[in-house]
Amino acid sequence: MLADVPFVTVRRLNVTVRDVLRCVLGLRDVEVDTYFALLERGEATVYDLAEELDRDRTTVQKALKSLVYAGLVTRRKETRPRGGFVYVYEAVPFEEARKIVLRALDEWYEAVKDALERADVPKSGPE
Repeated sequence: MLADVPFVTVRRLNVTVRDVLRCVLGLRDVEVDTYFALLERGEATVYDLAEELDRDRTTVQKALKSLVYAGLVTRRKETRPRGGFVYVYEAVPFEEARKIVLRALDEWYEAVKDALERADVPKSGPE
């Protein structure tokens, strides 16, 4: 599964794509699971995903909201034949997710670099 493929090796630690999504984008396990379930499935409703992931509907709904905010999932409204509507969710292609992660990583790197360049030299060693 793509989620478990080593992304890079850092000091002999195998860092997976799941690890990167959690660390760089601040996603929780349920959000990462939801993204990869959608990526494999193509598209689904909250109810479909809740059943597939064996999670409460509200938990999956919150995960999807976070994923939409992060840009990893899109949402569209579909009208039901007998009235009403349902939201259908779809994961962005992994290549797009990779770009989102790399952009966030670049922003973080620049922020850390700037902070270190502006930091004052400590008067004494670490306390």
